[in-house]
Amino acid sequence: MRYDLVVNTFVRDATRLGRLMLHGGGTMHRPLVDIRDVAEAHIACLEAPIERVGGQTFNVLHRNLQVREVANAVVSEFARRGHAVELQDGPLPPIVREYQCTSDRLPAATGFAPSRALEQVLPELIALTENGYGDFDNKRYYNIDWMTPLREEIESPFVRRLASAGEGV
Repeated sequence: MRYDLVVNTFVRDATRLGRLMLHGGGTMHRPLVDIRDVAEAHIACLEAPIERVGGQTFNVLHRNLQVREVANAVVSEFARRGHAVELQDGPLPPIVREYQCTSDRLPAATGFAPSRALEQVLPELIALTENGYGDFDNKRYYNIDWMTPLREEIESPFVRRLASAGEGV
């Protein structure tokens, strides 16, 4: 599980802090998809005729939502479970990321369209955190924290010397 993605981050913060921070009002969009839909999309592409999918790139998403909509869904699900979660407005971050995309090509080529909505997935995600996936401080669950040391190792002088000597890594 990654805790550097908006839905997972909000579940983490609701669980730990009882509040969610909406930077810049949460008006930025994010394309959302459940990992099971991603897996099914891969299978659909593998099973589709090569002339329909060969050499193609497909976006896989269920829906684009504003960050504020995601936060409201998390607040509602926690409220349904008897836990109050506060929404707080925060300043815009130094870099504002706005992501929206379409996945129209995927169902046209494969017949598969992601179907798991955020409201379906949230109860399952919260249950996971309640049942042991709540190791929120483990660097393994944050791409930058996990990948930076690996990159530094790959870029180390020792590894570069091995690679240039034809030793391989």
